[in-house]
Amino acid sequence: MGTYQTVVVGTDGSDSPLRAVERAAAIAAEDGAKLIIAPADCSYRSPPKSPAKPRRTS
Repeated sequence: MGTYQTVVVGTDGSDSPLRAVERAAAIAAEDGAKLIIAPADCSYRSPPKSPAKPRRTS
């Protein structure tokens, strides 16, 4: 296994970021890493938090 397990790269579809995606893909391929491409319009929403459930101690 190589240095990286996961490579993440962002892009908005223009030329410069597409070159970055190509380079990130090459790095991921060299290391056998997972490649994640994040588009500029991608928004992350964390999962809703649920209230903690009480636990029995007996």
